[in-house]
Amino acid sequence: MSLIQRVSSLLIALTIYLFLFDVILLGSGAWSINVTGISIRKVEYLTILLMVICTINNIKGYIYFCCATTFCLIFGVVVPFLNDVKLEYAITELLSFYGILLCPLIAQNRYISVNWKKIRKFILFICIISAFIHILIWLLGLMGSGYVDLIKQLCIRVLTANNDDLIDNIIIADTPDGLFRVLLPNSSLLIIGFYLSFQQYLNRKNYIHLLIVFVMLLALYTTWTRALYLSPIIIIGGVLFYKIFPFTLQLGKIGAYNLLSFIILFFIVISTVLVQPTLLSLLGIASESSDGIRYTQVIWIFNTFMNSPVLGTGLGGSAEDVRSLIAPWTYEMSLLALIMKLGLVGVFLFISISAIKIPEFLEGFFDGRRIPVKKVVWIYFSLSVLMMFSTNPFMLSFPGVTITLFILCELNSFKIEKGNI
Repeated sequence: MSLIQRVSSLLIALTIYLFLFDVILLGSGAWSINVTGISIRKVEYLTILLMVICTINNIKGYIYFCCATTFCLIFGVVVPFLNDVKLEYAITELLSFYGILLCPLIAQNRYISVNWKKIRKFILFICIISAFIHILIWLLGLMGSGYVDLIKQLCIRVLTANNDDLIDNIIIADTPDGLFRVLLPNSSLLIIGFYLSFQQYLNRKNYIHLLIVFVMLLALYTTWTRALYLSPIIIIGGVLFYKIFPFTLQLGKIGAYNLLSFIILFFIVISTVLVQPTLLSLLGIASESSDGIRYTQVIWIFNTFMNSPVLGTGLGGSAEDVRSLIAPWTYEMSLLALIMKLGLVGVFLFISISAIKIPEFLEGFFDGRRIPVKKVVWIYFSLSVLMMFSTNPFMLSFPGVTITLFILCELNSFKIEKGNI
């Protein structure tokens, strides 16, 4: 191993654990800006990216990196400039989008691949701590404890930019639906904790691991965010369905990638239709406080897309109206909004560039034999994440990048176990 590779592996080892701890437990990362004046999380992630780039060991990796970088410069700088999008907004969204595009390179890094089982255990441990924090705040809220207001102020001071007028990602309060809700900047990552605990229970089937599954379920329930508490239902229901109706599928890596691309595009269409409030009421999963907002956003986004269908607005762009004055480029219907920002040309290029690396992860996944249960859990977990990204503004953020990276690392570990590397 060369000196550059050894130094890169050491820095990745130091920063990956710090980054995961920061994202899973410390919310938006604003705490470091309050303390030091800079975003330590961005420094951590930039370090990981630079070290991964230094350790790319094949021409396809460099081609992918160059294509992804060029793509981001066009739709994160040039197109926004042509559409008079504020550079600040474009760059803010570009950072997360670029991170998502480089996730395949990070997931295939040698250090991360070799040590993924250790990293998984660390992630589960941190998720369990986060779950207990959610549950504790929730219980105090149900009891009407005076400590709840103190905890909320502490979260605002520690996890945000410390401005009450700018808080829209922390909810610790009663809801219009008559329930107490605890939603923190890191709540979306609880679904990773449930996935890992459920996989662990399926492997060992003892009461301790069942208890951890229950803790993660309860923590997801405290968020009272439909996309989060429906995730376990999708995963468990999918596994039960597979137990009754097992299936096999044989596809090469290109065929699997084409299927994946079709499912994602199909899911965006379905999620767009399903946000109709009347339909959600018929399904019994309506929420009076948010369904109308999402349905209105679909109309805003569609109208804006029709004005610039070819190249879109560019990253950082907004629809004809905005959901948040703090982050006007964000929408609950985030995947639909991304299509609006990239346009038809951008979506085609995104799918084409992803085809350089993603099929490598899918090689041997559908080999014609009965799919192992752990892979089935991964499939339904990924579908639940797709649902969450479709209807919540989580994707283009560091938690969104982390979840995307986790999905690819898990997929890469299946390939390694199968002996295809």
